[in-house]
Amino acid sequence: LSMGFRIFNERLYLDDLQMASRFGDVNLSGSSGFDGTLDYRVSIKLTKDESDKLRAKSSATNLFTDKDGRMILDILVKGPAQKPSIGWDTQMAQARLKGKAQEELDKAKKEAEAKAQAEADKVKKAAEDTGVNIHSVMNMAHWKFPLSSADPAVVAKGVEGMKTSLHNAKL
Repeated sequence: LSMGFRIFNERLYLDDLQMASRFGDVNLSGSSGFDGTLDYRVSIKLTKDESDKLRAKSSATNLFTDKDGRMILDILVKGPAQKPSIGWDTQMAQARLKGKAQEELDKAKKEAEAKAQAEADKVKKAAEDTGVNIHSVMNMAHWKFPLSSADPAVVAKGVEGMKTSLHNAKL
């Protein structure tokens, strides 16, 4: 058990209460008012064994699983202490899902880049083996993503296409 706390404007703030149990780890932050109101964010990171038990019941639990196979449950506790409202912290869940999606995109991008590099190496070797010189490389990304676009995202994609072409040209 570890935590830091402070009292301000008739509220007791817990900055990062951490507890460990046989079921997993709990992080809690937020505040309790002197008037009896609660406003807490709770993050429960289940053990691998507990996560596996839940995963056996539903594959949807994979959305809430970290890279170590442990489920993370994000909960909000708000309202009067006598009858608090307890629900999912959808903002935190969205942030975690966005992070997972970005990891998957980055992984797919690396795989695609490795595949493209392998193909470029194959073409280079074939040219060397046959004595055929490749005098130019075609860049077609600029047609779909013009460098003159007013949209910075479109220009960025066009620049990436140009970089790829320049990289392939030096092969």
